This record gives sequence, structure tokens and C-alpha cells, in this order.
Amino acid sequence: MRTKGFACFACLIAAAASLGLGAAELSLAELLSGTATTAGRIFWYVRVPRTAACLLAGAALSAAGCVIQNVLCNPLASPNIIGVNAGAGLAVTVCCALGSLSGWTLAGAAFAGAFLAVLLVSGAARMAGASRNTTILAGVAVNATLGAVSDTVTSLFPDAAMLGSDFRVGGFGAVVSARLIPAGALILLALAAVIMMSNELEVLSLGEDTAKSLGMNAA
Repeated sequence: MRTKGFACFACLIAAAASLGLGAAELSLAELLSGTATTAGRIFWYVRVPRTAACLLAGAALSAAGCVIQNVLCNPLASPNIIGVNAGAGLAVTVCCALGSLSGWTLAGAAFAGAFLAVLLVSGAARMAGASRNTTILAGVAVNATLGAVSDTVTSLFPDAAMLGSDFRVGGFGAVVSARLIPAGALILLALAAVIMMSNELEVLSLGEDTAKSLGMNAA
């Protein structure tokens, strides 16, 4: 409990430092004036979106890792290993190749690509009757396949390579509200769904045999 409290406190301190520190010094009077001053615009249009993006991305990554590790009962499982990131990256690359660059389109495509990648891995594992550990190997294969398809798309549409690479590499230096709001909305909805299923995930974390003994379908 103390560790969680310390982690929350450290997160708040880091968020406050992200808002207050930077190349430009911001005074309280300038911030209270809203976006009427240069300092106010820097705060509201640069630092606030950047800090919010950091918090949302951290929450999404930690929740995704926790869910995947609980479901697969493997501490080494993560979104970048079983193809979740590759699915999202491929969907965004295709959107960039088609010229669909709006915030809602990219966020929706990334979410759909990641979800479809999970369904693909799960379906392949079920058809093969694979165990949970073998499912991770299936995810590795799907991850490599989707990555290869994404590279093929960027080879055919060179203009999409830069935007697709920016998405896959990540970064918070150029976060704007138009891109943050759609992604943030999807992240918050997903986090709400995870919280609603927290009891089931807690049972799964006890092991497959325990979950089955409690009447849960752990297959």
C-alpha cells in the first residue's frame, strides 16, 4: 500500500514538474490570463496536452500489460510481443497511405487494429488448441507478420512512412489537443471496461486451476 501511495505521489510530482518546467518561464499571473499571453498559450496548448498524453499513455500501457499478463498467466507477455502494437501500427500506416489523418480516424484505426490483432492471435490459438504459453508464440508470429505487412505498405506509399514511423516510435513533443482528445476518449473507455472486469482479472491472476474451481471459464 505504501508503494502505491509513493508511486501516486511521484506521478503527481512529475506531472506538476512537466507543467511548470521548460524553456519558457511561466508566472502565475500569465497563466491566470488564459491564452491571451504567449506564456498562457505555451501552458494550455503545449504543456497541458503533453502532460495529459504522458499520463494517459502510461495508464494505457500499464493496464494493457497487466491484463495481458493476467489472461496469459505469463509475466513476460506484453502488447509489443503478441502483436497488439503491430496491429495498431499497421492500421495507422494504412490510414496515412489513404490520406485519412484526422484525430478520430487515426485513434479509431489504431484501436481497431490492436483489437483485431488480439482476435487474430486468440483465434489462431483456439484453432490450434494451443496452451497459454504457446499463444504467446502465436502472438510473436502475428507480430512479425503484421510488421512485415506494414513495411510493405510504407514501401508502396513512401509518403506514409514518416507518419507511420512517428506513431510506432512514439513521442510527446508534438502532442496537440486534436490528436489527444480522440485517443484519450478511447483510452478512458478501455480503462473503464478494465475496471469493470477487475474482479474477473483478479481471479485469473490466482491461476487457471483456481479460476476454474470458482466457476470461471479460463480457456
